[in-house]
Amino acid sequence: MTVKSSLLEMLEKNKGEVLSGESIAGELGCTRAAVWKAVKSLREEGYHIEAGPNKGYMLAKDTNRLSQEGIRLFLDDPKVKIDIYDELESTNQTAKKEAMMGEAEHGAFVIARSQTAGRGRRGREFYSPADTGLYMSVILKPQGTIHDSLLITTAAAVAVYRAVAQICGIQLDIKWVNDLFYKGKKVCGILTEAVTDFESGNIEFVVVGMGLNLYLDQENLPAELRNIAGALYETKEDAEQTDRNKLTAMIVNELRKETADLKLSPDYVTHNMIPGHQITITGICIGDMQGRTAESTGRRWTGDNIVLWRSFGIHVRIMRMGLLHEGRFLDVTIPFCVMIQNLLFVMKHPSETLRRQNLFSEIPGCR
Repeated sequence: MTVKSSLLEMLEKNKGEVLSGESIAGELGCTRAAVWKAVKSLREEGYHIEAGPNKGYMLAKDTNRLSQEGIRLFLDDPKVKIDIYDELESTNQTAKKEAMMGEAEHGAFVIARSQTAGRGRRGREFYSPADTGLYMSVILKPQGTIHDSLLITTAAAVAVYRAVAQICGIQLDIKWVNDLFYKGKKVCGILTEAVTDFESGNIEFVVVGMGLNLYLDQENLPAELRNIAGALYETKEDAEQTDRNKLTAMIVNELRKETADLKLSPDYVTHNMIPGHQITITGICIGDMQGRTAESTGRRWTGDNIVLWRSFGIHVRIMRMGLLHEGRFLDVTIPFCVMIQNLLFVMKHPSETLRRQNLFSEIPGCR
């Protein structure tokens, strides 16, 4: 560990307290000149370090800059690898590269102060301006198969919910399956990407990307997001009162706890905002609907939709879904609905585990 890194760790541990240059030099085994050089470098990076003749050095209490040293103070596993960047295209993209190169172990994570190409589900862009939120991706290597990947996403939602409640004192709502809302607006999005063994279906590693808005600069917020995106705090000043290092560490701690044994948490059910509302899941059909050969027998059609069931206060309507296989349009609506039914079943019976089965076993070539 460098003098600068060791000094920052000392200052983070004693934030708001004055440490003499002599005591710091003695603790770090370096000269006072080396301490001053490290202080100067940290100031240039944005750390608010107060100093004066015969006063020593103090990291101001209002300093709220993300750092490895600050995060490690609150991690259950402080030795895990942490990478922090001022800017990235996407934390998920960087984390996946590290995992694929064997450079990151279970629990390692990547943080960016801003993203230029942050991604959400289905290729959507995730707005990630500098220093207004937490943008992070955690690498996990859980025991399980691709069928368990949905539970990793629900675990991430619970992890963010718990961390925000503990550190910020704010109660969020979970929107099935991967968003968190506050005061009716989305404040957090989650993107889970898995790499699996093709033959066994076992998960090799998972990257869980999370973007949490602490506050939003309304003047620069894109018009299309103004009625959708929200934040934990209304102003930058309010957001600065939250220790970002501690909040980041708590999210990681809770995520690792939740994914140690993959199951649907009771918190996911209790704080889910979907029960009692109607939802519509729209599928994209690939191929020519006129030339499809799959049969629809045994299904109750209502116009172009299938009204499937009402469960746990949720009215689910699925549009027809399909894929093109060997020149034929194959209807995958029912297997997809089995997956949704399984999730609803576990939401109603949290003690049960998600049924493990090949959800697409009815489809040729998808077994």
